[in-house]
This record gives sequence, structure tokens and C-alpha cells, in this order.
Amino acid sequence: MKKIDGTTFEYKPVNQGEFRFRELGGYYLVTESAGHYSYLTREEFADFAAGRLDPDSGKARELRIKNLMLTGDSPGLMTFNFAHKNAFLSRGTGLHIVIPTIRCDLKCSYCQASAGSKDATGLDMDLSTAKQVVDTIFKTENPGIVIEFQGGEPLLNF
Repeated sequence: MKKIDGTTFEYKPVNQGEFRFRELGGYYLVTESAGHYSYLTREEFADFAAGRLDPDSGKARELRIKNLMLTGDSPGLMTFNFAHKNAFLSRGTGLHIVIPTIRCDLKCSYCQASAGSKDATGLDMDLSTAKQVVDTIFKTENPGIVIEFQGGEPLLNF
């Protein structure tokens, strides 16, 4: 039993997946661990929470697709969704941000960097460090490598 806004709901987990919910602006946001979500009216939520939601309704179909209501296909779909959501974890880092220098001579009006002047010293990455950075980048197991140069103006330390 769960009490929400003075109303008691009896949960019948037979056809419900694991979910969390929160009332937002007159609707209930219902979420699950793979990131799927749905907005339910108060009446839909009450029926869903009590296991009374019409299984042939459009909302029930949506909830089944999103693993918020379970069917015989749910374990396979849940496994697929979890694997798809977390696939990046075994690929390694794809985006590498390199800052060869924090010197800059552009003075862009929109810049948020705390860049030094173009003639300043001690603000550049040395060649030994740059070689180590490149070696580290190419050790990634991710087949899609992106190298982004930031700074300052990276070309001042070409």
C-alpha cells in the first residue's frame, strides 16, 4: 500500500516493472532504470499502480514498450535496453581534449578561457608531454577517436 496525495494505492507488481514516480504539474512522471519514462494522468497512474490499467489501451502498450509494464518478452527487452544503454562502457574514451597552450592572441568577445598573452612563457605543453598525450589517446579501445584542441589558441604551440 502506498499513500499519494491522501489517496491509498494498492500495488500489484504482477504486471509492473521496477519504476519510480513523481507528481509534476498534475501528471505523474514514471521512470525506470534504463531511462525510459512516461507521463500518466492521475487516473492512469491510479489504474497503473493498482494493476487495473486496461492492457489493450495505448498507454498500456507504451508502458510495455518502455518496460514499465511486464510481459513474457520483457526480460529479453530489458536485457537489450540495458546493454544498449551501457555499451559505451566497454569501448573506452572516444573524445580527447588537448590543450597545447593557454596563450592566445585572438581576444574573442565570447571567450571564457583565462588565456595568457601570446608572448608569455611557461604556458605551452612541451614536446615530451605532447608525445605522451598522443600515445595515451591511441591506447583507447574506442574505434571512433575525436581529438579536440582547446586553449588559448592551439596554433601558437604548433
